[in-house]
Amino acid sequence: MAPDSPVMEGLLDFEIASLGRTCQTWYKIFGEIKPGARPLIALHGGPGVNSAYLEILTDVTDGRPHPLIVYDQVGTGRSTHLPDKMGDTEFWSVQLFIDELNNLLKKLEIKEYDLLGHSWGGMLAASHAAQGPPGLKHLILSSSPASIPLWIESQHVLRAGLPQDIQDTMIDHELEGTVQSKEYQAANAVFYSRHLCVLDQMPGPIAEGFACIGQDPTVYMTMYGIPQRKDRKEFNIAGSLKDWSIIDQIEKIEVPTLVTNGAQDEATDATVAPYVEKLPHGKWVKFEMSAETPVREGSIDFEVASTGQTYQTFYKIFGELKPGVRPLIALHGGPGVNGAYLEVLSDVTNSRPGPLIVYDQLGNGRSTHLPEKMGDTDFWTVQLFVDELNNLIRKLEITEYDLLGHSWGGILASSFVVQGAPGLHKLVISSSPASMQLWIDAQEVLKAQLPKEVRETIEKHEKDGTTDSKEYEEAVGVYYSRHLCTLDPMPEPIASGFECIAKDPTVYLTMNGPSEFTITGSLKTWSIIDQIETITVPTLLTNGKYDEAADSVLAPYVEKLPNGKWVQFKKSSHMAHFEEREEFMKVLEEFLYGSEAGEKYN
Repeated sequence: MAPDSPVMEGLLDFEIASLGRTCQTWYKIFGEIKPGARPLIALHGGPGVNSAYLEILTDVTDGRPHPLIVYDQVGTGRSTHLPDKMGDTEFWSVQLFIDELNNLLKKLEIKEYDLLGHSWGGMLAASHAAQGPPGLKHLILSSSPASIPLWIESQHVLRAGLPQDIQDTMIDHELEGTVQSKEYQAANAVFYSRHLCVLDQMPGPIAEGFACIGQDPTVYMTMYGIPQRKDRKEFNIAGSLKDWSIIDQIEKIEVPTLVTNGAQDEATDATVAPYVEKLPHGKWVKFEMSAETPVREGSIDFEVASTGQTYQTFYKIFGELKPGVRPLIALHGGPGVNGAYLEVLSDVTNSRPGPLIVYDQLGNGRSTHLPEKMGDTDFWTVQLFVDELNNLIRKLEITEYDLLGHSWGGILASSFVVQGAPGLHKLVISSSPASMQLWIDAQEVLKAQLPKEVRETIEKHEKDGTTDSKEYEEAVGVYYSRHLCTLDPMPEPIASGFECIAKDPTVYLTMNGPSEFTITGSLKTWSIIDQIETITVPTLLTNGKYDEAADSVLAPYVEKLPNGKWVQFKKSSHMAHFEEREEFMKVLEEFLYGSEAGEKYN
């Protein structure tokens, strides 16, 4: 979200008559609620998780007058918890949550709104919509069943597709009532990895939701519950939702409604079929690649002549690498982070035959680490990483490809391209300088705009050589929040990159230095300016309006590229592919696939 986009959070009183007391509903608003601006209200799943994983919907509402509202339903997240109500199925009813939603609408004085419900949130949304709320304009039911009996039937079908040993483990523990065991949880995780979230590393906000259930299982256990099994053939759930169905009321939902699910979704086609058949104004969209896209990872040998040693480069491929398809290879920044934060680029490649390839560069992430090489500027060179990229292309037998480099990855990409790069079709240089001196100059300008006390703290610790202090780290954090990533909280894949540097700072400290604006490492004198004109492939340049990669650091590319195009994202800093994800992906897709190779981009 852009730095000037307001984010407000708070608590609303929610009086529950059956309880005889007032509870609190925690909410968060991205944007501004004002007359004429119809908000999108997002209802989380579970029941029992929190709403954090739906905050990504700002990808849609950002840049529009319509705000996003998420909230933690009572009993979950930061709203009032009621562990004393464990097992009280009369209290934990769908109507309780309808009343809470109506209370939120009333207290926030919302007259018109759109409503999105995911999973259990879709059940709540449909139940609310069937009561004919006057202000509801559009409804989205995402991966949500029309009845729980249909949901249970779908679970039987999906479980039958699991390996037999996984099926047996789940059945045995359900019969014995030992579903809290590690063995059962591991088997259940196999199901989740196929039908709940196919990403190899579950995004932090989703994992956080599971943690919420672990911390307080009251709502989940009472409304859904653990699988109940009398024999090896069938199971059911014991919670208050087990007989829930909206099927007989679907025709009462008269607003335009979008129904979505994924190809391998636990909300199978059968669970949403009644909506598809009965909604008066419904549209169904199935995301065919959601759980079908193959994800392969592995390590390849990388022989480094200067040491006479063979190291490992960890890689990950989203999609199928086969003859005739052109992959997008993404080079991460740092230097010193991992490639996880670039996996979102699969937003673009998932709908194309060419896969996305990300990899952790030597010394980073899941590739070989060499802490004994700390300070060895003769070893940690740009050429080392050019050689590693060439090795990856050769070992994976890639003949044609596109290349994207972000930040330091852009330095690597341009250095690689000027050496020839046979097979390269298109190049993307994202938030990356044409020389480190230009970068250093830009950081001084941006640092001068920081509050005086922050600037003085940074300068003091750099002078004293105490850049490992907490005070310095906090001051640098202020800079990062303005010019590296404006999202709060910082997306987990980006944060994990910083954790990589903290765990092993060898590459970052040797090549870069203690911070983004203090460059003391081997990159300090790097420049590609005199070679830019040799980059003849179509090239897309991007940065953010608030980017630490300021316009001045890209200027030589803009001026000298024979076949270049520059796009600036007006609400972003250094992480436009997260901060303006939808717009970034649209621009990237158009550049990579919307024009014939060789078209002039000036």
